[in-house]
Amino acid sequence: MRDTDQLDREGVSLASYEATRLGFIFREQTTSDFGIDAMLETKADGIGTGHLIAAQIKSGDSYFSRGTENGWWLSVEDKHHDLWLNHSLPVIVILCNLAERKCFYQLINDETFSTAGENWKILVPAANAFDETAYTDLVNISSPVAAVTEYTIFKEDDVSRPGARHISINAVVNQSHKPLSRAKISAIVRSILKKGKGSSYYRDNLSKTVLQGRAVDVVFGFIYLREIDRE
Repeated sequence: MRDTDQLDREGVSLASYEATRLGFIFREQTTSDFGIDAMLETKADGIGTGHLIAAQIKSGDSYFSRGTENGWWLSVEDKHHDLWLNHSLPVIVILCNLAERKCFYQLINDETFSTAGENWKILVPAANAFDETAYTDLVNISSPVAAVTEYTIFKEDDVSRPGARHISINAVVNQSHKPLSRAKISAIVRSILKKGKGSSYYRDNLSKTVLQGRAVDVVFGFIYLREIDRE
């Protein structure tokens, strides 16, 4: 009978094989892997993009013993619940069925967690096979996109200086019933920076005459999480 460490190693090996086959860079966390076993990085033209997903990998028959018609329940302790929700990267859990050589995944967030007594549980759907059908979903997970409705820009200034185009943007995150993850906040920041980089705002005609057509060199400003914070 294989011990837990051996099962874990086989699970990481299988997940690594599947991730690599899908076109991701797979980096096992060989040291200090509390709650996170590996990092997945997307690639573009064979080169890493810097867009990452943290992964916790579970394997063995016991994880498939609590099955429903929709998937499998995974018990989660408070310490992992808090770690995953507060992680700076999006986190997925991967369940590996070693006998059938198949893996399944679920994104970690407040919506996928359910309470289970004093701890938590998360459903890993049977529909979420960790194979080629998951590629687009995993790419989107690695780089969350913020909709323009998720924030409001209340001030945009052209503060350019001779020879350098500078744009200042102040924005507030729009209130939502859903809690903000760090990954979502990062997506909002990226979206606002992208808007700043493409700004066509000039403070006066002289600035427009001198700097029109020049790329924005610097974008800076403030992003408030609540409207009241602006005060």
